Amino acid sequence: MKYILTLILTLLTALPTLAQGVKFTANAPLSVQEGARFNIKFVLENAEASTITTPKATGIQMLAGPQIANGSYTAVHTTSQTFTYTYQANKAGIAKIGRVTVEVSGKKYTSKPISIEILAQGQRAKNNGIQASDVLLRLNLSKSKLYKGEALLATMKLYTRVEILNINNVKMPSFTNFWSEQLKANNTPTRETINKKSYQAHTISQWLLFPQKNGKISIEAATLSAVAQIELQGSQNNDLYGVFMGGREVERIELKLKTNPLTISVLDLPQPQPANFNGAIGEFTMTSEISANSFAANDAGSIKLKLKGRGNFPLITAPKSGIPPAFESYDTKTTDNITNSSSGSSGTINWEYPFIARAEGSYEIPAIEFTFFNPKTKKYETLSSGNMPVDITKSSSQPSQSGAFISGVSKEDLQMLGQDIQFIKLGLKSAQPIGRTLMWSGTFFGSIALIIALFFASMFMMRKLIAQQKDITHTKNKKANKVALRRLKKAKSHMIAQDSEMFYDEMLKALWGYMGDKLAIEISDLTKDNVSARLQLKGVNPTKIEALMNLVATCEEAQYAPSQAAPTENTYNEALEIIGNMEIK
Repeated sequence: MKYILTLILTLLTALPTLAQGVKFTANAPLSVQEGARFNIKFVLENAEASTITTPKATGIQMLAGPQIANGSYTAVHTTSQTFTYTYQANKAGIAKIGRVTVEVSGKKYTSKPISIEILAQGQRAKNNGIQASDVLLRLNLSKSKLYKGEALLATMKLYTRVEILNINNVKMPSFTNFWSEQLKANNTPTRETINKKSYQAHTISQWLLFPQKNGKISIEAATLSAVAQIELQGSQNNDLYGVFMGGREVERIELKLKTNPLTISVLDLPQPQPANFNGAIGEFTMTSEISANSFAANDAGSIKLKLKGRGNFPLITAPKSGIPPAFESYDTKTTDNITNSSSGSSGTINWEYPFIARAEGSYEIPAIEFTFFNPKTKKYETLSSGNMPVDITKSSSQPSQSGAFISGVSKEDLQMLGQDIQFIKLGLKSAQPIGRTLMWSGTFFGSIALIIALFFASMFMMRKLIAQQKDITHTKNKKANKVALRRLKKAKSHMIAQDSEMFYDEMLKALWGYMGDKLAIEISDLTKDNVSARLQLKGVNPTKIEALMNLVATCEEAQYAPSQAAPTENTYNEALEIIGNMEIK
């Protein structure tokens, strides 16, 4: 029994380690001075190697190794095995270390090759102790030429060769003339080489961009401030006392960084465009089904379409159906499962077209077609559900005398027989005296006047309702508060979960969406300057405008900082107060 308990405890202790998986990585400095000695460490996590291959390096000389050290971290339930090699940099240039392989229980794990820059003596130029190329801010685009509506990945990265303590005053591009989708960035630093120099690359933010107009589109520069910390040359104390007692002198330098303005070429889609093309760009497949091929009159059914693939899903709308008048059709129901990632927007959209069968007979529901442009083939492609034959039979639950459907007629011709022909009434229940009739009496003319008034009133209300439904701007303006509050409610859930990135993302969507809907500003023109100018024209108090702009700036700065601030209830309450008190005529 004691043995079994010991075995169970051992397995429970090992489970967290096993769940984390085995990792094998190489750690080395980005650059070293010519003639200096340095270490390269290969770290194996959550396993113990039986063998390891010798690193193959060019441009440096191995002095010793490997020195093997084992470690464990109880708090996070991990173990590690570190292999340390000592090298000397003999010649300035780029040193390359190849892949190293370890074997664990018959399975092999391999590290990535790395490069180290060997600096010549006195190579580092003095500019407050740091070179301009030591810290770079870049906005990388996956494409420079694409079609209107095609997805483009934009990644903002900070490249460093020195230690960065923090960043602030982040100003992101506004992406005018793009539909943008914010992605959750991977904050794990990676090693990248630019102009034969090695950098630690930190991803600040990522977006999926969908251009909304043709021609040349410029992307404005992004800016931020960073604080770098460098070790002053000649201050390093190499004895044990200096290492353990902090025997080095450092300097902190504030940097102003800016990305280069970028321009992309957006190609117009081939002309002429198919009549049923709704702007979908990408690669898709579609399946369809109808709930049954035979219905009794008054039975409900539906047609279901499932669109799957990769493309501009956020901009896709449901294709139109051609359900015949013999069916009473209803609004299309849409559900989706879409994932936005660095590889694009992918997933599925489900459309359901509900209807009720009314008139008896045999019908053929025309095919529902979805047309999209495939940028790989540079052609329009059409997916079809195919024609769907349907039979409508007489309902067994229909009354035989009070009403019945006439077979072989369309929905517009249906009449209820029990209502348009009445039985002759027997017996005299009431009579009007001779000479007293409703015709030409005051009641008659009053009734006519009332009917005419009601007719014109109903016409006026119907026209007003139709105009409002067609006026998208009016509809958005009317629903702006409701949509913003729903987004703020979602932001509150992220605040409770302490998910900073999603909290500030939802806060920005609520604030920008509210201003766009209330002020009738297109997404491509939704900038701080445009919003401020439009609010001033609307007569909004300048103090409220300033409070709104400050809140947007606070959310943007908190969202894009590497060490994001925790979501606060004050920020949430301030957004509620601004939206609740904003009086826009």
